[in-house]
Amino acid sequence: MLVALVGLVLILLSGRCVYAQIEADRQAEIARTRRAQRQAQARINRMAASAIHQMIDTARRSRIDPPSPR
Repeated sequence: MLVALVGLVLILLSGRCVYAQIEADRQAEIARTRRAQRQAQARINRMAASAIHQMIDTARRSRIDPPSPR
């Protein structure tokens, strides 16, 4: 009887450890996905800011040195 009880406890503990590992892996994957999304959004923001600055610089140069009339 004692052996069966010890066996049951070991099975329950190992099941809990497996569940904990699965949950830890899931949380790690969620964290990796969120990090990748933040990095992608940061790249998009940098590209948009660069494009805006280029348009502003082009507009300023056009005002300083307007194109010659045709």
